[in-house]
Amino acid sequence: MSSSRKDTSLKSFEAATLPQAEAKFANDTVGLVPHAAFVNSRAKAVEHTAKLQQQEKQQKKESLDRQRINDKRRREALLKKRQAKLTFGSDDEEDDDDDDDTTRAAPPPAEKRQRLGFCPGVETSFLPDRDREADEAALREQLKQEYALETARVKAEPLDITYSYWDGSGHRRRVSVTKGSTVGEFLAACQAQLKGDFRAVRSARVESLMYVKEDLILPHHVTFFDLISNKARGKSGPLFHFDVHDDIRLLNDATREKEESHAGKVCDRSWYERNKHIFPASRWETFDERTGYSAPYSIHGHVVR
Repeated sequence: MSSSRKDTSLKSFEAATLPQAEAKFANDTVGLVPHAAFVNSRAKAVEHTAKLQQQEKQQKKESLDRQRINDKRRREALLKKRQAKLTFGSDDEEDDDDDDDTTRAAPPPAEKRQRLGFCPGVETSFLPDRDREADEAALREQLKQEYALETARVKAEPLDITYSYWDGSGHRRRVSVTKGSTVGEFLAACQAQLKGDFRAVRSARVESLMYVKEDLILPHHVTFFDLISNKARGKSGPLFHFDVHDDIRLLNDATREKEESHAGKVCDRSWYERNKHIFPASRWETFDERTGYSAPYSIHGHVVR
């Protein structure tokens, strides 16, 4: 498209300049002239034509530059005119502000630039707002960081757990871990504490040990922080209390308990496989976070669900 326009402009220019050059060349070579004079006249005609073409290009370039400058000035004038229409303050207030600025020694604090076209008296909270969305995103990020710091602080708190190593009879011990520890890490601490007294624990691996709390076998990946924060419940009591009382199911009613929870049992999986048909192992089942263990039981005579 551009090449065709260029060819057309050149042809129109040649139509205007070539006849003049040819006429001058014809006048200079009327009659018989020497060959050198003919060549010289021809060269002058070609040079004159090139000079005319160069002048024409320069004039077109200057015209385009002037047109660009005029267009820019018109756009700036139109923009100033629109800004003047959208201004809410009066000229007197602007003059007063200018006078105050000249008398002040220190520059005024930076303020948010008011958007043009927005009336401050109209409710716009239901409309999209980039500034409001940016503030909300910053607040969410701040709350997220505060929650992460608080969670890390709670997970680092110590947690004393009383447990009972179970091999058919209870051997009560007490170990200290953090609230962010997993059941597997707790069992590793128990093994280190028990291996000096029980040969079966000394030769066992941590993966073969089980932690049973409120008749639920807790998986090794579960953390005590999850149990405490979710206030998880077992079949016969809470999973987030680790203080101890006597297991009244061995004495009286299995549906009645005190407010404290029972001591969790640590045992070898091989012992469980051999005795899972005998009480209390017959009541144990694997803990599932999606299952709600909401069977009613009572605390000091009050039914709790």
